[in-house]
Amino acid sequence: MDQTNTGLPLDYIAGLLDMCSRISYSLELPESPEGSPYVEKGLSVSVGHNRTIAGLLEEYFESIGIQAKFRKDSSYRTDIQKNEELELLESALDGYSIELMRGLKFVNSREFTNNDLTQDNESVLRLIKTMLAIRPAKRSSDLLKYSPRELARELNISEKDINPFDIPPISIGTTLTTEYIGGMFDACGRHNLIVSKDPTYDIGYSIQSKVSIYRSSLHPVTVSLIHDTFDHHGVPYNKDTQSDIYALGLGIHGPERIREFYENFGDSFYISLPEMELFNREILPRFDEGLHRTKQGLFDILYIAETELDIFKRERKYDISYFAEKWDSDIDTYDYEPEKTT
Repeated sequence: MDQTNTGLPLDYIAGLLDMCSRISYSLELPESPEGSPYVEKGLSVSVGHNRTIAGLLEEYFESIGIQAKFRKDSSYRTDIQKNEELELLESALDGYSIELMRGLKFVNSREFTNNDLTQDNESVLRLIKTMLAIRPAKRSSDLLKYSPRELARELNISEKDINPFDIPPISIGTTLTTEYIGGMFDACGRHNLIVSKDPTYDIGYSIQSKVSIYRSSLHPVTVSLIHDTFDHHGVPYNKDTQSDIYALGLGIHGPERIREFYENFGDSFYISLPEMELFNREILPRFDEGLHRTKQGLFDILYIAETELDIFKRERKYDISYFAEKWDSDIDTYDYEPEKTT
């Protein structure tokens, strides 16, 4: 297993970066007919609010000669734009990355100058179509300021018969490694608990354990490879009915299926490892014992999730505060008091 200088598997880093980074070209059209379009390439990396992933990637980038520091805006983000640094990243991840490598191969396959890709209006349109081929989506407006049709109208040219630039091939196997799946999960996976009103339960409510993985705007080949890898390892999952061929949406429901997921891929988790261990040790056994069907048991599961896992990223109707108030006289709430917001 090939590793980085920091001791992490290269497949893990590839899975992480494939899910949280994007190659793109920003396009500015001239304000006057005498002006020329301007494009600028770059790699953007966004890891949400996870400072640990930001630090891990900063360390990795530095180990291969890339100076990239994350800044905190609405999320932790960084950008890589220098030709030599993009080439370093391609060299380091070639044969490991799938999603990101498509863009890296293209931007590094030609000496970049603004004139090269904007020498005429047809070239600008070819570039936009190329970016959609590299990073497709159900609707082009999901990713680009202009759709090809809109851009052709702005440039006063015909879209017909204008094809993308050639994209260099990348090395792809039939399945992905468990380390790649570990990086993918650390980037866009999460543990969850679904609570709903359910009159079939004596307590009037049901709770389900779930592991979910979601990422939009992926190449269909990447999505298909991830599905094939889960199938290859015999890990059952449900596809998100809201997803399309350009989005990865997987749900793994119930203790038995979640444990199968852990057994096959859990050894490759790094960021999510403490969360997985606590879920496995404290949450899932309570479902095995049927405690989730009791008032105290349901409350205890939510209490652990909120106080030790912090997995609830948004407000929900049936949260621990709801049950602490509703069942206060029936259960031990451990003197729970919700954090006051100012």
